[in-house]
Amino acid sequence: MNNLEASTTVPKYDQEEAAERIFDMIKEKNAEEVLQILKSMRIPLDYTDKTGMSLLDQASWSGLEDVVRFLLANGVDPNNSTHDSGYKSLMFAAIAGHQGICQLLLDYGAHVYSTNAIGKTAAEMAAFVGQHECVSIINNYVALDEIEKLLHPKGNDSDEIYSKEFSRALHDLIKTHIIHPVWVSYIGKHLTLYFLVMLFLRDHYQLIWQHRQKFCYVLDRIFERQLRCKESNEVMSLKLWLILYTVRDTCKFVETVLEKEGHKASTIIRNYIKQLLKMEQTYRIRPNLERYLRNAVQAFPYHHCLLFQALIKNLAAVEFGSLPDAFYLIMSVFSGQRMVETSHFCATCGAVTSTKRCCKNTYYCHPDCQKIDWCNHKMFCEKVYKGKQGEKRRCSLRDSAASKTIVQNDGNTSSDGIIRDEQSKDKHVEKVASALADIKLYLFIRDGFSELSNKTQRILAIGQLFSRILSLRLKVGVVGIQGYLRRKHKAKMFLETIDPVTGRQTWKVADEDYDIAQEIARSGFGDMIHDFERNQKYELGLKSVIGQFKKENEQVHVLDIGAGTGLLSMMAMRAGADSVTALEMLEPMAKCAEEIIRKNGYEGQIRLIASRSTELTDEQISTIEKGNVIVAEVFDTELIGEGALRTFKEAHQKLVKPGCRVVPSSARVLLVPVQSDFLMRFHQLPSRHFKVPEISKRCPGAGAIHDIHVSEIPEDEIRVLAEPFVAFSFDFEDGCSINYNETVVRTFDAELDGTFEALLMWWELDMDGTGQNILSTAPKWWNRKENWRDHWVQGVYYLAQSIQVRKDETVALHCCHDEFSFWFAVPQNEFDAFEPNFCRCKTHVACSRNAIHRLNELDDDVAFDHFLRENFTEKSVAVLDDGSLMSLLLSKYAKRVKIIEPNDHFLAVILAYIEENQIRNIQIYDDCASVPCQEIDVVVSEPFYLSSFLPWDNLCFWFTAHKLSTFFKSRYFPLSPGKGLMYAMPVLFDELWKIAALFGIVEGFDLTSFDDVIVKARSAVDAMIDPHPLWEYSSIVTGEPVVLAEFDFNEPPSHASFKAKITPSMIGTNAIVFWMDWIHGDYRLTSGLLNKPEVGERPKWSISHRQGVHFLPESERSLQSFSSINIKADFCPNAQFLFHFYYEA
Repeated sequence: MNNLEASTTVPKYDQEEAAERIFDMIKEKNAEEVLQILKSMRIPLDYTDKTGMSLLDQASWSGLEDVVRFLLANGVDPNNSTHDSGYKSLMFAAIAGHQGICQLLLDYGAHVYSTNAIGKTAAEMAAFVGQHECVSIINNYVALDEIEKLLHPKGNDSDEIYSKEFSRALHDLIKTHIIHPVWVSYIGKHLTLYFLVMLFLRDHYQLIWQHRQKFCYVLDRIFERQLRCKESNEVMSLKLWLILYTVRDTCKFVETVLEKEGHKASTIIRNYIKQLLKMEQTYRIRPNLERYLRNAVQAFPYHHCLLFQALIKNLAAVEFGSLPDAFYLIMSVFSGQRMVETSHFCATCGAVTSTKRCCKNTYYCHPDCQKIDWCNHKMFCEKVYKGKQGEKRRCSLRDSAASKTIVQNDGNTSSDGIIRDEQSKDKHVEKVASALADIKLYLFIRDGFSELSNKTQRILAIGQLFSRILSLRLKVGVVGIQGYLRRKHKAKMFLETIDPVTGRQTWKVADEDYDIAQEIARSGFGDMIHDFERNQKYELGLKSVIGQFKKENEQVHVLDIGAGTGLLSMMAMRAGADSVTALEMLEPMAKCAEEIIRKNGYEGQIRLIASRSTELTDEQISTIEKGNVIVAEVFDTELIGEGALRTFKEAHQKLVKPGCRVVPSSARVLLVPVQSDFLMRFHQLPSRHFKVPEISKRCPGAGAIHDIHVSEIPEDEIRVLAEPFVAFSFDFEDGCSINYNETVVRTFDAELDGTFEALLMWWELDMDGTGQNILSTAPKWWNRKENWRDHWVQGVYYLAQSIQVRKDETVALHCCHDEFSFWFAVPQNEFDAFEPNFCRCKTHVACSRNAIHRLNELDDDVAFDHFLRENFTEKSVAVLDDGSLMSLLLSKYAKRVKIIEPNDHFLAVILAYIEENQIRNIQIYDDCASVPCQEIDVVVSEPFYLSSFLPWDNLCFWFTAHKLSTFFKSRYFPLSPGKGLMYAMPVLFDELWKIAALFGIVEGFDLTSFDDVIVKARSAVDAMIDPHPLWEYSSIVTGEPVVLAEFDFNEPPSHASFKAKITPSMIGTNAIVFWMDWIHGDYRLTSGLLNKPEVGERPKWSISHRQGVHFLPESERSLQSFSSINIKADFCPNAQFLFHFYYEA
């Protein structure tokens, strides 16, 4: 026997001895010999020891990744549960901190939510022992199968087959995890994932580039799933959004530069990264990165998240350019100050595992990172300074429009991986950096432009970073952070408010019960309870279904998913059910429902569990009696947006018996193709006075549904091109038939010539499968018995590109849905990408639908254009607005137009118009102090601010104007508007009053316990005056409008008190409406009433603005014992209003 044979011969043991021996070798971490014994097949691969611990368990615990891979590849089940304490292999790997093995087990199907004997998951156990990086891997895992389903929805029959390398590249990027000692800190790390993703794209460029649209599509779908589902994962959502945004943005940038310069993609990406990292020697921070992080955090709309609240508060306390920088604050909030102070972060990508350093102060995780940052690092490196003292710096790092030559320096790398020697000059850097400045940072130079300010650079693609904020999903981390915030701030929540003086976001501390009150008040229970048609249809469905079981003498157990107040559960009991299990995810609401159930005499018959149906543990499921009837109201305007598909599918799989009936039994989604100038004003940019930017013409807009009360649109404003047809049908009683992703082609025959621009959408529910008990959300044109409701309205979907249709022409419409949303398209050729719309021009991101309507309204206002021409021709005008195109209109007549303190995101829209129309007389100023006083004749504002909710929120322009005047002490300039009027008027709403009404007795059930909760919640959450677009809500005028307050804008803002008396002339007044009129000389711009209705007539309201509504208290509304209402409004120096209402008998 030769030496090789001797070294590979497996010792002979009997099975029991071999088993003991192999367990010992695993503990000794002798992977090579373990594999030899396993390959000899002397013992079963699923062998367990006396405690039930399997070979896979032991290998996972000991960190033998090769052994784990061998066992999994040979069919060992990662979900084996033979251990005495119920531990699984994933738990052992997570507790021991073996990240690679955790990833491997997940790839082979390890269950994330499996629990051990004490009810803890692998992530919870890992968090308990401080293995937070493993927690991150487990809670942010996406299976390769999910990606394959999106790439190949029809399997091998899919229209296009993508390579395995492409799938794996997607999977590698999505499951990207960066090692970090504390789990939440990886969130902060992923805020610098921007650069890592770009490096990934550089290294996988050839593989991704050809199918980059599909690459983005898959990322987008998986990203959307993280929040638009019952099991929301906001941490994962944030990570995926940053990846998605970076992939889109980098691909777009690379594509543009390739067209102009033709450089290699790797060079373009590398220099793109360097542009974001650049800094001056005198800087304490990296300004581009700082702006990116600050704006990225601020741009997220989900501002109720606790981590976000704390982070914003800390960021707001640090002046831009000072330390600590945004990255430090982000890491401190997520990981704790101690971890940040004791960790070494890579100066380039932020990795915490950084050990390589060239000087004592700067750390890098890899020589590549040091190379990328070399032109910055050499300014601070003591070794370089001593060796090259007096040498002229080669890298100009100024943030300006006139970008100087940027030189990239690469050093030679020694054996220890540290840059030691000379720099080499990259030939392409100057051109690429110039293109970068031209395209990415919008720092183009136009005649009449001054050098654009730092604020212009702030729009570094942050406009698109609008989606999703940090997660509170992991209970262990959340509890710790809540405790920290309570101790530090003596409160649980920071509340976002709009600073009335500046129009910017600001923060205040709420009481400890705020978050509970907010959950209840924002959940929409009240509006649904007042939907009596909904209530009655559900009860009829329950009676029908339960009655059929009772005819067969069967016991009926009902599962109520999303129980809310418990109304449907009590209806089920009244309909003859033997018992009910009710699931309600909001714990405060569940407690309220328990009280309601007890008060109505169903205690002990209805079991209430405070949990989502899709988040029940195996232990909880085992205690629930399998139901044979499901009742659930889990629908939104889009039908599936609240996760209805998964709710029903998983309920059939886990919670009910075969043959279970469902109320409602099925649903249909209906569409109507339309042409409508009225609707397009909410979607398209104005084009009357200026050419629309090319990027905006091609932009498909936002993919989100436009929910609107279609019945309130005048019939002559919509041309119906065809009869309603069914796009999708869902059978909720057949769980197997429910698909999360589906694409179908529906055809319709056009009934007249026209332009197919949009689709009206609604849905209907068949409550019991008979076809007789139908609950429909159709507008009045197709449902003359339409019942008003505000929690379900109709939806509008806009086509990416409008098409012309002829009468009798057959049109093929592609209809698609994922788990939570629909989208539709009419492909013009076989190469058209059929993907959800996403905004490419930034307008649909920066502006709401109403704000886009306002842009069109102002563009079409002939009287306003005449006013501008008559008053501002050949004048130098300063404009104070952050969501208006007034500056463009003024540029036609004024000598110079100066936009002061523009909104960062809307600035991109203005700049696009300026470039497309070659406007030369507009200048942009970051702040009032930089405006030359001798060049201003008048200050003008519409006013219209994107941050405004209530009409008087636009008063912030007044404060900005007088801030500007402090810099021009020697000069007076007039202000337009010169005066503002606040009006108040009593009305009788036909239906809107219901959203603030108490419940009392509903369908024979006592819901007064909920009245107490909702009153407390509204007082804690909602202002006394709520914003509503009143054109969507019909009403009758019950009294004359009165001027409550008058403001002279040419005087400085000061504290003032205003009083007015309203005397309703009709019985039935249930609200008071408020709005503002802005007086520009002879021109009046109103945010409210457009007509002059008499008492008893219907008012006509401005569509572009929201009006303020104060709902009368229940006692006053029901008794109508008052003869007049006295209103007092206190205007405070901080631009806040305090309203008081007094009722005279």
